[in-house]
Amino acid sequence: MKPFFLVAALLTAWLLWMMTHPTGPPIPAHANLLLITLDTTRADHLTPYGYPRETSPTLARLAEEGFLFEQARSVASNTSPNHATLFTGRYPGEHGVVENGIPLSAQNHTLAETLQDHGYQTAAFTGFVAVGPESGMEQGFDTFEYHPVASHQHRADTTEENSRGFEAALAWLKGWQAGVGEGGRAGSGEKNQQPQSHPPFFLWYHAQHIHESYDPPPPYDTLFMAVPRTRGVPGMDDFNVRCSNDIYRASKNHLLPPQREEEIIALYDGEIRLVDDLLARMVVQLQKMGVYEQTAILIVADHGEQLFEPSWNNPRLRSIGHNGRYNEEVLSIPLIIKPQSGIHLPTGRKIPHPVSTVDLLPTLLELLELPVSAELSGRSLVSMMYDPSKPPLPEPVQYIQERVGDRLYQGVVRDGWKLIRTRWDSGESRRHLFRLTGREGEPSNLADRFAGVVQHLEAGLDQWLAGQTVVEEGEGERGEVSRAMQKALRDAGYLR
Repeated sequence: MKPFFLVAALLTAWLLWMMTHPTGPPIPAHANLLLITLDTTRADHLTPYGYPRETSPTLARLAEEGFLFEQARSVASNTSPNHATLFTGRYPGEHGVVENGIPLSAQNHTLAETLQDHGYQTAAFTGFVAVGPESGMEQGFDTFEYHPVASHQHRADTTEENSRGFEAALAWLKGWQAGVGEGGRAGSGEKNQQPQSHPPFFLWYHAQHIHESYDPPPPYDTLFMAVPRTRGVPGMDDFNVRCSNDIYRASKNHLLPPQREEEIIALYDGEIRLVDDLLARMVVQLQKMGVYEQTAILIVADHGEQLFEPSWNNPRLRSIGHNGRYNEEVLSIPLIIKPQSGIHLPTGRKIPHPVSTVDLLPTLLELLELPVSAELSGRSLVSMMYDPSKPPLPEPVQYIQERVGDRLYQGVVRDGWKLIRTRWDSGESRRHLFRLTGREGEPSNLADRFAGVVQHLEAGLDQWLAGQTVVEEGEGERGEVSRAMQKALRDAGYLR
């Protein structure tokens, strides 16, 4: 054999051996994922959305490094249905969690399970029973911990006592870096770069603090206004400004003076700043570990909050909470995505197009460069992130679906209109139509004036419902809520 051909043969053999017996560094892992869900958080009370109070400087910085979605809406007004939608990429009628307290069926394949299948270490730290151990949300998590928020028991406590769930999440993250996280897969723990042999993490932290009752610990209880702990209102000498049930009762009887409403809103804003400061510590920790650039961060609320605006179905009722259901203040949510580095997205942009919580799972999978199933009900938002000026085709339609007690709510947001259809178990039904030209138009019901619009939107709603694929037959109609869960939801103000 001539020397040239001999060298070529030896080189070819060497390349084939190297392809089947790699000796260099392993292929880098997928990006890490940090998911922060904010309970009961309004977009218009956050700094990056233009709120004048500095409630969320950390979120503002993340928005500058990522994407802020200006028209994000939730698929329901309660915690369980929205989180189940986030984790499955399906609507409540499809995954079966149509009401708080109904557990997510194991027949659903969740985001955590998908990431676990791809080698991620997964951990969750929640603060609300509706996404706690009985919720079915633990599917796919190596570590799943439930830490109730102390201030909801109306105790005068410290930030440390009030944030045990966050501290546990931070400790888990440090353990992951040291290679001792759940799952036992070790890594070198280098500080300047995520080791290539280290498995990526998926960490979910649910911030329950912002939920009513609004009772932040010092210094957040006086950050935006000095609010006395005890101060009555006319007709209610025992009124507690930090008790949601007292606020609801006073509002219902029109006993709250404007000063009390301002104090309550200041406490709500204080809760937001508390959570934002906790997230600042999380960001600093990621930076210290050298993995901030390799970590995609998604921040979203499960739903918003009504703060003394007239209710959509009862304009005379002006209270707090989200029992007002389908006010824009409840449905509109903040959504911020800070992608990992290296995927060449033009960050620091605002996305003006309507999006929904059902779109988040396919978005995260595409960001992490994982397969996206065509069977998911939502669509990935990554194409919008590449070119926010280009409207998506077809024009996005947002759907609403949940059950509360004896009522089934179904809705659609399209072409500047919002239709909400309520059906009682008794057979009665009612329709509410709103024009989305600004909040000054709510909550006047325009269904009688625009019967043709109602008919058009309802026909599309029914067509969409007929095409839904239910994961587990029967779950989408009605599920069982345990007595323990009922008590916990009653204590939290969901069942009055």
